[in-house]
Amino acid sequence: MIRRCEEMIADSSPFAALFPRRVQALLRQGLALRDRHQAGLVSDHGLAVATGQLESRLQASGFVPPEPLEPGTR
Repeated sequence: MIRRCEEMIADSSPFAALFPRRVQALLRQGLALRDRHQAGLVSDHGLAVATGQLESRLQASGFVPPEPLEPGTR
């Protein structure tokens, strides 16, 4: 997904590139959090808190619906 974001950024106008830049930033933050947790630098509780913060930022950005979709509701 990060590679696809880079392609979209390269092929887009500066304004249109805003969305893939935001997605890419959130993906990188999530991956960095995973890596810090696996390295033992973030506790399980810290992971849960940081994950919640990432989810809140994702929802606030409008990328996902606030409630999970039930199977078959699309």
